[in-house]
Amino acid sequence: MSIFKKFIEDAKEGWERGNEKLKAKEIKKQELEEEGVIYCPECLSTNIQGGKAGFRKGKAAAGALIAGPLGLAAGGIGSGKVELMCLECGNKWKPKK
Repeated sequence: MSIFKKFIEDAKEGWERGNEKLKAKEIKKQELEEEGVIYCPECLSTNIQGGKAGFRKGKAAAGALIAGPLGLAAGGIGSGKVELMCLECGNKWKPKK
């Protein structure tokens, strides 16, 4: 068997394995939605923590660069809003209404 044919066969097998994982992930996502369970949109973990978003240092720094000391208040924009965090992968997102 030539190296090229072996490469093509390996690529097909890898694609099929990846396709199977994708299908399994879609099935799990559908099951979680049917059950009404909150899950991470990245890894589909149900190990989720909720809390309020706090002061953002990055927004404050950008605001300070643009508007000077008054721009530091930009770090408080969005604080107090509910934010969910996955305890498995660390992904953060805002819940849907």
